[in-house]
Amino acid sequence: MSSRNQILDLFKGIAIMAVILYHAGLFTYGYLGVEIFLVIGGYLITKSIIHTYEKGHFSYWDYLCKRLVRLWPLALLITVVSLAGGYFTMLPDAYKNTCETAVGTSIFVNNFVQYITAGNYWDTSNDFKPLMHTWYLGVIFQFYVLYPLVFMLCHRFAKNYINSSRITLILVFVCSLLFFIFPDIDRAVTFYLLPARLFEFAAGGLVALYEIERQKDNNQNKIMFTFLFFVVILLCINESYDMTKVRLLLTVALSVLILLYSERLSQTEGFWGGRKLFTVFASLGVASYSLYLWHQPVLAFYRYIINNEFTVWSYVTTTFLSLVVGYLSYMWIEQGIVKFTKNNKTHTYISLAFCTIITCAISAFSIKYYKTQGVVRDIPELEVYVNDYKTWEPQEYNERITTLYEKPFPPKNGKKNILVVGDSYARDWINIMLESNIDGINLAYSKDIANDLRQKIAEADIIFVANNASIDKYVDYLPAMMEKKFYRVGHKNFGRGIGCFYNHARFTGDYERTIPYKRDVVNGDECLEFKGMYINLMDSIRNKDGSFNLFTQDKKLISHDGLHLTRAGAKEFTKKIDVKLLVRF
Repeated sequence: MSSRNQILDLFKGIAIMAVILYHAGLFTYGYLGVEIFLVIGGYLITKSIIHTYEKGHFSYWDYLCKRLVRLWPLALLITVVSLAGGYFTMLPDAYKNTCETAVGTSIFVNNFVQYITAGNYWDTSNDFKPLMHTWYLGVIFQFYVLYPLVFMLCHRFAKNYINSSRITLILVFVCSLLFFIFPDIDRAVTFYLLPARLFEFAAGGLVALYEIERQKDNNQNKIMFTFLFFVVILLCINESYDMTKVRLLLTVALSVLILLYSERLSQTEGFWGGRKLFTVFASLGVASYSLYLWHQPVLAFYRYIINNEFTVWSYVTTTFLSLVVGYLSYMWIEQGIVKFTKNNKTHTYISLAFCTIITCAISAFSIKYYKTQGVVRDIPELEVYVNDYKTWEPQEYNERITTLYEKPFPPKNGKKNILVVGDSYARDWINIMLESNIDGINLAYSKDIANDLRQKIAEADIIFVANNASIDKYVDYLPAMMEKKFYRVGHKNFGRGIGCFYNHARFTGDYERTIPYKRDVVNGDECLEFKGMYINLMDSIRNKDGSFNLFTQDKKLISHDGLHLTRAGAKEFTKKIDVKLLVRF
């Protein structure tokens, strides 16, 4: 390890463990370990570019090839593994998403894919996505493509290209930082897209350009340990208040301070001696790229196939597997590629040509199954069959309500006007009503607060409000609504682990496994607030022991995603709720 910067390896080892434990569900702010990688990335790339220029042979093409051969092969490998694992285990929605992210990962644009399709990095559904973490590869590769242009232009047009590069990086840092902290910028933009991330890379780059030579002193080790301690606290603390941006900025600031001392301290005699724990974390830092790529597929497939509710044993098992698989990948694959391509352009081009072929194959495969809505095998539990993928309709089953019923009531025709207001939960409720075969009604749907909502309220005889949030958003409309026959339709939630239940059932034949009692769903405050007007969906299908079934008696899934109903699910609710009685005057 003598040829490496030991402090940076130690720092990266702490960062990668924080990220792994965050995705396992332990460290609330462990994702900030990624910010450390971005700062260090800016620092190392800047040093590499300057060093190459000093030798007088910087080539943008060679630089990009080196970066590509470093990132691409392993990224493609985890993409293939994720596609293969999902092919045999995932439900259509999940596999369709995996196909999307597979294309994004293989061409380094998964940050854009995640921004468009997910939007919220902190959404718990991301726990089940094996490639959701490769947004980082998109950001870092886009940085690799653009960053050298600063030095190339300064070298071409400025007399002192180092000084000009420094001034340019300061401007980039300031502009990007302002973009990041500006309150009106969408949170997803500041997380997933490069403009809000450039200040982190630039901060590391500025350290490389302004590297300070310090005299040896007895306090340096204490200062370094202080910085490391505060970074660990930032990564591990579990307070619930929203300090996301502040924590990120503090992490970047402390990363910069550590970088300022790292080169000198790594060469300090006696710094490393006798500290076995440092050696372990430094080894993890050396293998951090492989560890980062492999840990999320391990966690996601464990949750999707084995157990979505983590126990102490689950945390130990998944962490151990992530470390073992990641480190073996580093030793056998990552290092093998380095040895094969090192100082050999022919081998580099061969590797990149092979990666190009694999990328084309991944893209073709993923696009094919994206077009089939993620249907790759017969799923009787969803009444979907591979020879007719259009039988996969749970999403369409919900969405069709907007087309069919988001329109005004017809002129008076002697039938009751029933208005259902809300989001996708309201569309689920309409499907329950339709499966109840109610005659003599005019049905209208209002997607949340539509322009014609007041008009529809005035014309309605019966009103149902169902949405996946508090009813407070309709507070201005509630007085008029409650002048009519009014019902608040309660929330429903079958949990996040539908894939786990599905795989357990299909592999064991046990369709009787139930979901534990969910007090927060069954007994919400709205039960009391709307007493006599509250339809408690989950309570209506609750078993005597308080649990819930996820499958019907004929082995059909009630929900495909834990939140929305399949056709079989809507029919199951009609057996428990007398909708005809609810709409009777």
